[in-house]
Amino acid sequence: MIDVFDVPVSKSIKIRVKTNAPSNKILAYDEATKVFKVAIHARAQNNEANREVVKFFTKMFHKPVRIKTGFTSKEKLLVFD
Repeated sequence: MIDVFDVPVSKSIKIRVKTNAPSNKILAYDEATKVFKVAIHARAQNNEANREVVKFFTKMFHKPVRIKTGFTSKEKLLVFD
């Protein structure tokens, strides 16, 4: 697993989500597109994966996180409040 704290993070980050994974974790960071590839255990139905993404990143950074764009997409923009 990549150490997210080794990558410069501003007030927002882009992520690409893979749902139905065995566990929640950051798989990689693509420096060219500046996108974190994230595995999420939850399904992509009934907003379950979005809730899990917010919970996962809030716990990791100890800051409130919200999804700004990408509610119905695999690619999302997260904003730290």
